[in-house]
Amino acid sequence: MDTPHDPYADHHAGLLHVHRELLALFDTLRATWEHMPLKPTVELALGAGNALLGHHHRESEGLFPGLRRYGRLRSADVAFLDARDTEHRALHGLCVRLLDSARAPHPKVSELVLLGGQLADAMRPHFADEEAGLAPERLRLMIAPDALVELGRTLGGPPPP
Repeated sequence: MDTPHDPYADHHAGLLHVHRELLALFDTLRATWEHMPLKPTVELALGAGNALLGHHHRESEGLFPGLRRYGRLRSADVAFLDARDTEHRALHGLCVRLLDSARAPHPKVSELVLLGGQLADAMRPHFADEEAGLAPERLRLMIAPDALVELGRTLGGPPPP
């Protein structure tokens, strides 16, 4: 017999998975030393940067507005979402710098490594706050399970990571 899925736990597990994957990309970029070949470093920077922008776009343009629209948010929940959106904008700016550097006519491995490390450092506390604020027990207070599942469908899949 199948155990029923808990959409709150599933959402949180997806969030943790995506955050770990993103951190692994940026930690790998940070660990790249200047003697590493340029092309794989540029490809890693582009892949990591685009993955982060895609993840934050899905949250800021899909999940957070969906929680605001379908959720039963308290003022603390609204403040939590607003703070994450503000952090997304700051991370976005740094990420665009990384992508612009990687796309430059003559990218520098040292600059890509530096920006990747700065992003990794900034992402850690941001991810920790997101993971705590969207933990299953908190999310249960914010949105009904059927609304969370529907929100996941409107975003093109299971509850968004």
